Amino acid sequence: MRKNNTQSLGIGLVIITIGLIFLASNLGYISKDIFRYIFSWYGWTLYVGPIMMFRKESRVLGSIFLGVGLIVLFGDLGFIPNLNVGQLWPLIIVAVGANFVYQATSRKVPERPQIDSSGEFLNDNHIFGGGEFNISNQNFKGGKVVCVFGGGNYNLSQSKLSPGDNNVLDVSCVFGGASFVVPSDWNVQISVTSIFGGFQDNRKVMTPTSSDKSKTLFITGLCLFGGGDVKSYS
Repeated sequence: MRKNNTQSLGIGLVIITIGLIFLASNLGYISKDIFRYIFSWYGWTLYVGPIMMFRKESRVLGSIFLGVGLIVLFGDLGFIPNLNVGQLWPLIIVAVGANFVYQATSRKVPERPQIDSSGEFLNDNHIFGGGEFNISNQNFKGGKVVCVFGGGNYNLSQSKLSPGDNNVLDVSCVFGGASFVVPSDWNVQISVTSIFGGFQDNRKVMTPTSSDKSKTLFITGLCLFGGGDVKSYS
């Protein structure tokens, strides 16, 4: 998938940059003060921001992260006098909110049901909350799940996947998590960007003939200080 290649390119470039910084420090080309800044918590925003900007869904969030890093850098260099780094932490909340506003206003999608045990799409938001849900549908097509300081457990074991490769489940976990139980014969491909978090495939290893390749569920999204997993009962 082209999106996945773009994300890999961004992550690869950042890793190369980090390696070059370590090399330059070992060779004496970077002072200890600059090295300490680069690997401080606000310095990491200079790496996290560009990675997130490679995904359209997190472009605004990545831009704000990058902006925070640059502001602190300019403050350390004396371009912004009397800057108190401790006062900037609310920008993280602003960044998360701005990202949701951007997603809501930039993508024109048809209205879909929320939690609907018989619906083809799953659209659910958890903010400082959560729950457990049983989804039973014979033509499941994906949807969107957002978990911010909350989470959800979704049982899809009684559902059947819609034919084709257009079934996309977008998962965004920010200081939260989401877990999905799917039938053991589903073909699932995970392409989730994880930053200080992760999304795991906890199903048992499947044999090549045990899954239906004509039906694929693509799980995409972002895990930022959060995570999720997909598993099956057998």
